[in-house]
Amino acid sequence: MQQKITRNGLLSAAVEGLSEAPVVALLGARQVGKTTLAGQVASAWRGPSQVFDLEVAATRKAVSAAPERLRRWGFEFKCSDAPRTTKSMHIMMQDLGLAHLWVVYPGDLRYPLAENITALPLKKIAEIGAEGFAGGAAGGRAAGSAG
Repeated sequence: MQQKITRNGLLSAAVEGLSEAPVVALLGARQVGKTTLAGQVASAWRGPSQVFDLEVAATRKAVSAAPERLRRWGFEFKCSDAPRTTKSMHIMMQDLGLAHLWVVYPGDLRYPLAENITALPLKKIAEIGAEGFAGGAAGGRAAGSAG
């Protein structure tokens, strides 16, 4: 039996997430309300915010306009306390030409899983900087959606 999660529960969880990290990503199937929720999160957040919606042509154009400025990083989110590499991670690295894959998990330690694949605690995701993992992030908070 499916359990219904109320919109208010999602909204408060996402706003709480912004108090712990500079970015909240809303992932899921198309047309389920991620962009609407992202807008509600941005409105509820007390500080500066920005919503990025890859369904909007202008956003896609801005992202693709200067690909040399973009980091070719992948993020895989795991619920496991001790993530390990999988065959699909290596396939993703090769097929997408990723420079690095960050395996985000609920633990406490950052550690290498393989060459250019790192286990990264969710609470430390804000520390990823221009050098790949240089302390601190500047600027406002962002809520985004992709699906």
